[in-house]
Amino acid sequence: MPLGIIAPRVDVSDLWVFVLNSLAIIALADVLCRATDDVASYLGETTGALLNITMGNVTELVILFVSLWHLLNLIQLTFLSMQVVLALQSNYMTKAYIP
Repeated sequence: MPLGIIAPRVDVSDLWVFVLNSLAIIALADVLCRATDDVASYLGETTGALLNITMGNVTELVILFVSLWHLLNLIQLTFLSMQVVLALQSNYMTKAYIP
């Protein structure tokens, strides 16, 4: 189990959690690079190059999906607050025009 998963449970600062998870991602990228090189030597040059390019972006995709998952809550709260503001403004405007 990576230390970045255990670290928040033992009250380690957010900086150390970030550092530990970054080291885990670097190790994952290295393992993926070696694995795709081995498979590329078996499959041939063209297929191996395509596989190497595809798998080289897996770590970036993992980071993207995790960050989008956390940003989803922020986006939902932003839309909710916009709806509340619009509802309050429309309520205020309708009261202002009623004699």
